[in-house]
Amino acid sequence: MRVCERRWKNLTVMTVALTVVVFVAQPLIAEKGDRNSMTNGGFELLTGDKPADWEYLNSSRKYVFCDESEKHEGRFALCVSQRDEGKWRLAVSPIREWQPGAQYELSWWGKSDGVAAGQVWICGHSEEGKVTGTVREAKKLHSSGFSSRDWTRYSLRFTAPADWKHLSLMLGHQKATSVGKVWIDDVAVVAVAPAAVSRVVKRANLLQNGDFEFGFDHWTSLHGLISQVFVLDSTNHARGLCSVRTANLDRWSKNTLRSYAIPVEHGREYVFTVAMKAARKGARVDLEVRGTAAPWDVNQEAKVNKTVTVAKKTFALGTQWQTCEVRVQIPRPYPYPAVTVGVSVDASQGDVWVDDCYFGAGPRPAAPEACETSGIEIVSSSFGNVFRPNTPAVVHLRGVNCATTVAALTVGFRVDDDFGGSAQGQALRLTVQPRSRGPWQAIRLDTSRRGHFRLTAEVNDAQGKLLATQTLDYAVFSPVAGKGFDDDSFFGIVGERGMDPFWNNAPSYSGEVLSLLRDLGVRWVRDWFPWNAIEPKEGEFHWASHDALVRDYREHGLRLVGTITRYYAPNNHWQGGPRFNIPGDMAKFKKSFAEIVRRYRDGVWGWEVWNEPAYFAEAAPYADTVRAAWEAAKAVDPKIKILAPSLVSTHDPARLEPWIRTVFGKAKDCVDVVTLHSYHRNLEWYEPDNPLAKVLKEMGLGGRHPVWNSEWGMQSTSEWFTDRSDKEILTTMTRSYLKCISAGQQKYFWFCAVPAVWDGYSVFYDRFVPRPNMIAQAWMAELLARAVPAGHSVANDLEVHRYTTPSGAVAAFWFNGSRQAAIEVKTMKTSGGAEAEFFDIFGNPLTQQLVISPVPVYARAKSLPDARALLDRFHALIKASPSSPP
Repeated sequence: MRVCERRWKNLTVMTVALTVVVFVAQPLIAEKGDRNSMTNGGFELLTGDKPADWEYLNSSRKYVFCDESEKHEGRFALCVSQRDEGKWRLAVSPIREWQPGAQYELSWWGKSDGVAAGQVWICGHSEEGKVTGTVREAKKLHSSGFSSRDWTRYSLRFTAPADWKHLSLMLGHQKATSVGKVWIDDVAVVAVAPAAVSRVVKRANLLQNGDFEFGFDHWTSLHGLISQVFVLDSTNHARGLCSVRTANLDRWSKNTLRSYAIPVEHGREYVFTVAMKAARKGARVDLEVRGTAAPWDVNQEAKVNKTVTVAKKTFALGTQWQTCEVRVQIPRPYPYPAVTVGVSVDASQGDVWVDDCYFGAGPRPAAPEACETSGIEIVSSSFGNVFRPNTPAVVHLRGVNCATTVAALTVGFRVDDDFGGSAQGQALRLTVQPRSRGPWQAIRLDTSRRGHFRLTAEVNDAQGKLLATQTLDYAVFSPVAGKGFDDDSFFGIVGERGMDPFWNNAPSYSGEVLSLLRDLGVRWVRDWFPWNAIEPKEGEFHWASHDALVRDYREHGLRLVGTITRYYAPNNHWQGGPRFNIPGDMAKFKKSFAEIVRRYRDGVWGWEVWNEPAYFAEAAPYADTVRAAWEAAKAVDPKIKILAPSLVSTHDPARLEPWIRTVFGKAKDCVDVVTLHSYHRNLEWYEPDNPLAKVLKEMGLGGRHPVWNSEWGMQSTSEWFTDRSDKEILTTMTRSYLKCISAGQQKYFWFCAVPAVWDGYSVFYDRFVPRPNMIAQAWMAELLARAVPAGHSVANDLEVHRYTTPSGAVAAFWFNGSRQAAIEVKTMKTSGGAEAEFFDIFGNPLTQQLVISPVPVYARAKSLPDARALLDRFHALIKASPSSPP
């Protein structure tokens, strides 16, 4: 097969984007005269002491009020204040005029006191005025946050749903536990595009690519890389050009072929049909329909965490093609605007083929429409779509023509980065014969810059009509150097492999995944050792699963910390007590734990005692568990480390501090490493009100133990806290890394390693493409290898962190205030001639203009005195720079 190569044209345009910018919701100002669907968005009209057309939830004038002293325009802005009471204080107003299917822009001006962060929610409800309770009880459709300390304009766009009679806007804080004040003013909701019928809805089959003519486009696997557990089979199919067959399921106990999100109408009946066959008669598979919170008006990868199964049915297959059907009635109302459909196969069932998938309203047509679409497939042979800087990088593309006539296609390309940079590629022309696929053609990518990029290919027919759009995410970074274990590394990962016996769908981490984690700077892993899985009956140990886990981590140079716990144990388990709970019989626990430690003494560096026990365990019994674990482990091997208390915020500081005092009062001599899970701000190690640091200092234990953050993460599609983009995660995580390291924290474990049950938390996208924060971590791991914090300071809103390294000094800093500063890099010298190299968050050299923002920028100086002199110079430039909003 002849491979045609095409080079990118003008991709160097992207190198102009050398600035690191503040992440905010981008303002798109409406035209004058656009109708505002908020009747009192400026809070100028009052009814008594409240803004007209606004109601308060969980609140009163004490917490939510019109503020004359802080406003963007006019007389008032709305102020929402909270105290540390664990309650959201909210303001709600209806969105009066809107049309289902139309696109709108919500815009507002917001600011905070620098402590709190604000949030806006668009909510749906069935009866006017019936939005009650907390944010979790309301039906959130869209949300966005704000935190600038100066008045800043924010916006988000949304499509009005067809499934709710009424919409409302809710204003408040990002978290129920946050304290401080936020202000909102000049709220507007204006139409930006009329209602339009999606071209998908026009088709009887709402499921795109149900015949797999375009490979795995619009499909994903619930766990693992889809091409590892499913393969395309062009020799055995029910209709069209190919089917999908299971493969390598011995590496996964179970896997699911799952569609992207499909918009549905509440109250309507749908049918899901699939053609299937099996290698052996009687193989059993499940068809599922599940609700998903993915936006209803776009087909995107389904986010299925915390959803409920709408319908599920098990089928016994034969060796010939058969059609299996599930009917489902979507409730009205229903909390999810879309569904995702899937086929679940257990490894024990052998090979299964899947084809001709259909999902539509009412019964399936007797003769469903044939696929007459033309498009493309894009694939990468590099695992995780990872490429090395300044080395050849190729992805392959081919045309697909399902029609009965020749297709003449034109493919246009665009590459976008995470900071707004964009570049066009040279168009490609394809001719594809009827009912066939064209030859693969190689497309070369530019790898001169590091970071996360998205390739978008738009396919047009001969008349210029857009037929399809395909995207491919890829990463460019240098693998972190070093072989074997690296005790000095700051970075670890939380694995989910040890949960396999309970969830029955946790992935087995392949060698490719573990190697990629090492390349990203990960040197440590924390994984689960559920006591009730390893010893389900007293004296009966099941070692095979964890033997393989320990072996694989060790072979890939990842040092392992085990979490000994009970997980999903039935209440009648022989160990006694409810699930998750600490042992009911300490003598039996010591005996069992000693056997586990003895088995894995050469593969497990240390043991964390239970997972987040402050949620469910009393302090004194937990302290007894820590002591029992210490005595059992040290009797086997004195070098084994014990980690505790796996502390997590309980939203109740009044309870948390006494709990910590009791634990360390009874078990202070039985802890080698202090661990916490800082999902909440008050547990960040650098925060002055950290209750763990406070209690340890009071007890004279401060500085006695190393401190590790053994679990921390942020969801990119969160239902627990607030919706976050990967840009915000990039900013927050890198800042948190630096601040915790500067404060003396020695390890940082990101949750979690692989797309798994906790959707949105993974360090990878669906097909193991590293997320932007992990690419930044790779640069930081290289930069800070064997570095020693040399102090940090805050001046003129510029937070600076200095490190000494074996080769010199490194200063890492960001601008964390209401102004940004743009400075010519080549002018960054002191009178003494000191100078530095500057890098963005991914390690790209900055050689022109430098913009400081919440995303860190690094300056590398030759010596520590040079770094200090440069930072003094930088402070002076910041102080002299004009004030401007980020």
